[in-house]
Amino acid sequence: MRKFVIVGSAKIAGRNPGETISEADLPNINIEALVTSGHLAVAKPSKEKKNNGEASVAVTGDHDQCGGSD
Repeated sequence: MRKFVIVGSAKIAGRNPGETISEADLPNINIEALVTSGHLAVAKPSKEKKNNGEASVAVTGDHDQCGGSD
C-alpha cells in the first residue's frame, strides 16, 4: 500500500500538512490528482533504519515551493 506525505497547505482527510497518510485513508479520492496538483507527495521508505526498526520516510517531488534557493 502506498503512503503519501501532505505537502500542500491544506488538510487532507483530517490530517495536517507534513503528516503521512496511506491509500487506505483516502477511499474514493482521486489520489493521482492530489499528487499532480502538489497536495501530496509519494513517501518512499529509505534504506536507513530508525531506532525502533521502522524505515524512515523520504519525500519525493518538486520542493521548489518551499522557498529554498539553488
